[in-house]
Amino acid sequence: MTGAATYGLSRLKQAGVIALALAALWLSLAVTIGLVYAKRNPAVALAGWLSPSAESELAAQQLQQDQHPAAIREAETLARRALENDPLNVVAVRTLGLAASLRGQIDAARRWFGVAQWMSRRDLPTQLWLIEDAVGQGRIDQSLRHYDYALNTWRSAEPMLFPILVGASGQVAIDRPLAILLSKRPLWWQRFLDTLISTGNSPVGVSNLVSAVHLDLRKSDEQQLAARAIQRLFQLDAVPQAFALYRQISGNADRGIRNGDFSKANPIPPFDWDLADQADLYASVIAGPDARYPRMLHLIAADGKGGVAAQQLLHLAPGKHSISALAGGDATDPARRAHLQIACQNSGNAQLVDMLFPTGGPSIKPVSSAFTIPTDDCAFQQIHVVLPGSIDGGTSQAWITGITVRPD
Repeated sequence: MTGAATYGLSRLKQAGVIALALAALWLSLAVTIGLVYAKRNPAVALAGWLSPSAESELAAQQLQQDQHPAAIREAETLARRALENDPLNVVAVRTLGLAASLRGQIDAARRWFGVAQWMSRRDLPTQLWLIEDAVGQGRIDQSLRHYDYALNTWRSAEPMLFPILVGASGQVAIDRPLAILLSKRPLWWQRFLDTLISTGNSPVGVSNLVSAVHLDLRKSDEQQLAARAIQRLFQLDAVPQAFALYRQISGNADRGIRNGDFSKANPIPPFDWDLADQADLYASVIAGPDARYPRMLHLIAADGKGGVAAQQLLHLAPGKHSISALAGGDATDPARRAHLQIACQNSGNAQLVDMLFPTGGPSIKPVSSAFTIPTDDCAFQQIHVVLPGSIDGGTSQAWITGITVRPD
């Protein structure tokens, strides 16, 4: 077994122990109402006047509170008596299973818990014990099946189980079967991805598990999950994994400019266009100049403000390239004219292109520039469309479309 797989199994084994401890806490809460009568009149309870349901709950509570041999025997007696009166009492069955487990009689415990699951997959403590048992045997597929049973039935179990799965993600032994499970889109998949994207610290885990569900960008909720997953990978300084995930979700394999004619939506920035949307600086798509370019980007800077109005992250190969576009602006002063910049996306941010827009208002004209991507420390490049503010505090405008990058 590889070191990664061994580590993954160790993580899940720890998770199973945590799950079992939490199962005991859950039992303590679950029996509160069922034991009200017994607490009011313990003599009646001991005399056997409890219903089979209440009797089995009492057995479960006693076993949760005390695991000494005498307490185990007493819990077994109560559970067996409850089972005699109600052969389908799942609480009594799993209590007998837990008693056997506490004695170290694992084969007997597995039989009891197997019967409990046969009776009802909706019993959360049964599923939690089976999770821990499967993990202890290194049977990850089986443990995930019980996770699925629990999560499909008990939404209240999500705060308990999701962090365990998220913490174990990023290991091959975990990600592969979990990805297969998520690809079937169980009832809980969206809420799990939400937790994974918010708290997951493994770029590999986030990328593997988000890609498994094949998000549909036509659906707003799934588009938002995709965008958040990409942002999470950026937070984890995992730009290559973010780009690989973007390509898988979007189906867009372009390493250069994407949607340079602004004819499509931009669902996943920064690999799609990230357009400014502020009161004093914004970019919007409007009708283009002709049938060849039916859309173009309109940039507006108001109240003398300015800045980056549109940006996108590229993944160009090292070597010589050229960029071209149709652009125009209303400023004549070179210091106030809009310009397009390309820089390496790294700590140095080495600038590669600074191309001024032509003047002439809404009438756009061809503009181009050659540049070279260095071989070192420039795997990704940031393209910025910058619109400086007006000197007199007024409004500046610019237009651009037909942006393309080609290798020379």
